[in-house]
Amino acid sequence: MPYIPMRDGAKLHVRTLGRGQPVVLLHGFGSNSTHWLPNVLPLLHRYRFILPDLRGFGRSHSVGLNQANAFTNYVQDIEDVLDHLGLNQVILGGISMGALTGLQFNQHGHFHRVSRYLHIDQAPQVRNLDGIQDGLFGLDQAAMFSRFQSLTRAVDTIGRNTPYWEIPEPIRREMMEIFGEFFGYAMSLPIQRAFWRQAFRHGERVMANTILGIERWETYIQIMETYVDLDTDTRPTLAQIHVPLTMMVGMRSIMYPPSGQMVIRDHVPHARVVAFERAGHLPMLDQPVRFQREFTRFLEERD
Repeated sequence: MPYIPMRDGAKLHVRTLGRGQPVVLLHGFGSNSTHWLPNVLPLLHRYRFILPDLRGFGRSHSVGLNQANAFTNYVQDIEDVLDHLGLNQVILGGISMGALTGLQFNQHGHFHRVSRYLHIDQAPQVRNLDGIQDGLFGLDQAAMFSRFQSLTRAVDTIGRNTPYWEIPEPIRREMMEIFGEFFGYAMSLPIQRAFWRQAFRHGERVMANTILGIERWETYIQIMETYVDLDTDTRPTLAQIHVPLTMMVGMRSIMYPPSGQMVIRDHVPHARVVAFERAGHLPMLDQPVRFQREFTRFLEERD
């Protein structure tokens, strides 16, 4: 069954493909499980891929968060997926928000169920800490977080149960422009960043009905609040990671500066770093051939 029951009674959409050793892959913000398909399809004869649509995204878009910290929700959901499928040992991988979910999975004490871990372009925390600007958006974090907070205040004046198309147009426009900025930060080339900013600014209906679901638009606001207001720092528990860990870092990433990502290696000395010199936040997009080669190499490593 593609929908798996969670502990709160919700049903999460999970794609399971292939046969062999189980591999769980977690997507990022604004994405969904289909984005892994180009990478996993050539390997279905050797691995069983478990690809959840996290709450708020893909075919789980209508599944709302039930607690303030989105990552606590996501960690519990991954635990429930493994329990439902009867899996005690899996290979785990994630990119961006999915990678931070992976580190949170460790922080909550669940890495005894992980045989090795793939971490793609994500710092061990969201917020800039200790005076170092290497969290989400780097030097631009204060400005972007200020926009997040302004948007949150605006939507609270109308109520988060308001149907999307009943939201006043200025608030919808600001929400879409923020999403456009978010997607832009994931791109490595200025022309790509400009495209996404313009697409969200001028193509609201297309973006709302194709790229982002709008039935539970409030989930995006809750995730923004998790980023801005809650403690997502996983550095204190990184040393607990004893399984093989491969880090893939886009050296041109402006979503998460590479220097902040490298902090993980300071806490996990055995981590293997794969630097994509010509890639931004999405190495599978910027350097697809090399990414696929390194992805396959990661899967083939011995535990």
